[in-house]
Amino acid sequence: MTAFASVWWIEAADVPSGFKSPSRQGAAPSSLETNISETTQKAVTAAYASGDANDFRKAAELLEAEIRSKPDAIEARKIIVDIYLGKLEQNKKALPHLEKIVQKRPNEPDWKKMLAAAYAKSGKMEEAAALYQKAAAADPKDVWTRYHLGGVQKKLGRPKEAESAYRAALAIDSTNNFVRIELAEVLKAEGRREEAEQLAQAILKTEPKNSRAHILLGDLYRGERKYSMAASSYRAARASGGEFDSVRFGLDELEKVQEPQLTLAFYTFDTTDDFRQTGIFTHTLVPIGPVRTWLDANQLFFKQHPGDSVDRFETGIGADYLINPKLTIVGGVDYFKAERQGGEFGGNIALYVAPVSAVDFWGSVYLNRPVNDSIVTVREAFTQDIFASGINGRFTPEFSANLRASLSRYSDGNDRRNLVAGLSYLVHKKTAAYARLEYEWLDFTRQRSAYSSPANYNLIRPMLQWSPQITPWLSLEVRGEVPYVVDAHRWGHGITIGPKVHLFDRMDLGFSYLNYKIPGGQSTWSGNGFKVDFSYRF
Repeated sequence: MTAFASVWWIEAADVPSGFKSPSRQGAAPSSLETNISETTQKAVTAAYASGDANDFRKAAELLEAEIRSKPDAIEARKIIVDIYLGKLEQNKKALPHLEKIVQKRPNEPDWKKMLAAAYAKSGKMEEAAALYQKAAAADPKDVWTRYHLGGVQKKLGRPKEAESAYRAALAIDSTNNFVRIELAEVLKAEGRREEAEQLAQAILKTEPKNSRAHILLGDLYRGERKYSMAASSYRAARASGGEFDSVRFGLDELEKVQEPQLTLAFYTFDTTDDFRQTGIFTHTLVPIGPVRTWLDANQLFFKQHPGDSVDRFETGIGADYLINPKLTIVGGVDYFKAERQGGEFGGNIALYVAPVSAVDFWGSVYLNRPVNDSIVTVREAFTQDIFASGINGRFTPEFSANLRASLSRYSDGNDRRNLVAGLSYLVHKKTAAYARLEYEWLDFTRQRSAYSSPANYNLIRPMLQWSPQITPWLSLEVRGEVPYVVDAHRWGHGITIGPKVHLFDRMDLGFSYLNYKIPGGQSTWSGNGFKVDFSYRF
């Protein structure tokens, strides 16, 4: 019975769904160790005969007692492992017994594979990876050990190691579609879209109803803005019996990216020197194939106590074009007119390059953008030309970094230089909890009293962003920071908090309270206010 049960569990655990052996639940043990009590033997035999979970629990309790008195009773440990894993699904209880078996029987490779699988199911991925690697090295023809090693490496956030394991499995069995789809998904995540697409197409030639391959192609086409091809792939996945949630998610996302969207926002904020900024912003986005076009129209109000006020109207049109998955170009034309001043035209162009999914670069130029530093810069319609560039890196699914630098040339002849470097870590995926640490350097060529924002400083900014989902239609948006200005040896604070309502899967409405105080340079920038955000997809 012991060897039989062990093989059954390894087969069930170590190969994908569809390749499991038939259940042997009714099989009784053919032999037990003679030094196990008759009572325990009868309990084990009765449990396998009945298949009842309570009977298996009673048998496990008796076996545990036997093993405590006879720690080297390896055959008894093998039986209890089969009960915990194959019958009761209690992986953690099986681990100490499996570890003892592997220690005492190092030349039985199936038990190493079983222990590796149990480690993986218990979340002990490092231990699972180490054992799978040893098992793979011991058996040059073992496809499934390499398959599961790739899965563990993927969960550990090691795409290169996962790819290596999958390719080693394909070197043994080049047409194994279980391995090929896993490798294709790793390549897709790494930004190697052409290779991923080729693998998915190869799978469909031998297995036209492979729903995962259809879904992967749908995701790839959607990212390339080939919307009709993406829709066909998702529909083929659904017809092939693909997982409902994955197909539905793909179709929903496809619908979203093709729909026009209207965004409205209102905010009011009281800042340093009794300077109040209030604005109404509108943004309309219309996707047209690989091109997304937009129109902005904003009305802003600036007021400083006791009564100096200026209004300004802004508008702009623009578009971005996805040349290919690695290259996007963005451009637009802007216009603004401040009260008691003539209108000003401006423009912008930007280029985004993503050679691999883990890294992207960008560069942008903005001409004749308005300056909002103070009532003076707004009233006199100061403008700025902004030259900026940056790099973003994603080292693991949880850990990312970015660096951006900019030079702004003000119309009064001043230059503003800025550098921001940041590290972000996804603390909790379900609540979108991010911890972030930023370093910022700000410098003006000449300090001007007309600017109410901090002049020059070095700043360290720890932040936490959190978006827990309270109900299916309500979430809470929280963002907090405690900036520290190195030059002034002073701490500040910042918080944005408020609810966000999701309605009819098309409409979002958010309310937020803001309170900030950031010391630096000649002054401390501080203020409080609130904002309202509304978006609707047509």
